[in-house]
Amino acid sequence: MKKTWTMGAAVLMALSMTGQAFAGGWMQDASKPANENGISNWWYQRDDGSYPVACWEWIDGNQDGIAESYRFNESGWMYVSTNVDGYDVNDSGAWTANGVVETKNTNSQADVPENTVGSWVTDSGRKQYIYSNGEYATGWKKISGKQYYFDESGCALTGYEEIDGQYYYFNGNGELVKKTYHNKGEGVYYVIDKADYYVIDIVDDEDWEEYRKEMEDGSSSSSSSSSSQNDEENIAQADELTDEEAYKKIIALKSKYPEGKRWDNDNSYKSGNRTGYGCAGFAFMVQDAVFGKSAKKTKYDTFDGDALRVGDHLRVYNSTGGEHSIIVLGIDGDTVTICEGNYNRSIHWGRTFTMDKLEDDFIYRETCYSE
Repeated sequence: MKKTWTMGAAVLMALSMTGQAFAGGWMQDASKPANENGISNWWYQRDDGSYPVACWEWIDGNQDGIAESYRFNESGWMYVSTNVDGYDVNDSGAWTANGVVETKNTNSQADVPENTVGSWVTDSGRKQYIYSNGEYATGWKKISGKQYYFDESGCALTGYEEIDGQYYYFNGNGELVKKTYHNKGEGVYYVIDKADYYVIDIVDDEDWEEYRKEMEDGSSSSSSSSSSQNDEENIAQADELTDEEAYKKIIALKSKYPEGKRWDNDNSYKSGNRTGYGCAGFAFMVQDAVFGKSAKKTKYDTFDGDALRVGDHLRVYNSTGGEHSIIVLGIDGDTVTICEGNYNRSIHWGRTFTMDKLEDDFIYRETCYSE
């Protein structure tokens, strides 16, 4: 974003009262903090002297024919480096999706809703969400704090649906259901995973009380037997899994967790009796998705490049001396490709390391394979 004007609000107001005319442009009040709880000291003056308040607005600051969308608070100050109305804005205030700045051709004659990033429309009873650039939302989207999934035609899914091999439940408005849901019309309970919100089980009304009791009583003999059986099955699965199969399972997660998606220490994931935050939470989630939540994990404190497998969780030192978790995505000779969460506060796919670099930074390796 190109800021073309720098002038305090008080000075601007005084000049306006004298009848001074101004061209539109970015204004800054240097006496105000540059970023105070997501509110900057920048605002924007339109050509007519007015300024956007409590709204989103497309602005082509450098007049290159491409506009970016910015959000202003009730006093007209621009938001920066935060999430507002369910959308991310970067340190320049521009709206981003998956780390990429959203833009609009200012020469377009499309009918754009005023002062909004997007709006809901209904087509044949199915809900769609259209952005201000005329494009329909597709795939996973977070809108006003709620999660939705839109098919290729831009329609929000409802009910029990499969997405990338995992089943989810969406209510009649298309919102992802994030806790166990009783559908009285169907006479069933949809049991929802508390971390990733997929459907664990579907239980008939008449079986619900017994099912709930078994879930609460983890020490029952039947539960212990079932848990033991699941452990054995998952360990066997890990033994039989090839690196190619593990890679496919990991890559299948990329549609839900794309490059640049926000993932920092506010994100967590519970695996067994431990909870990982930030990069560790992402690593736990990936391993559970590949090997199962009950798979046995073995920890090694000594680096062995020849023993590395796809899906291994490596704990390493980062460039500042802190610790970071990564997942092995591929091994090609002396080069190891990884995926990770909380790298620059985002999810990243495809960074590479040499074996020597990994050995220098190595803390421990956690694997689900039997060795």
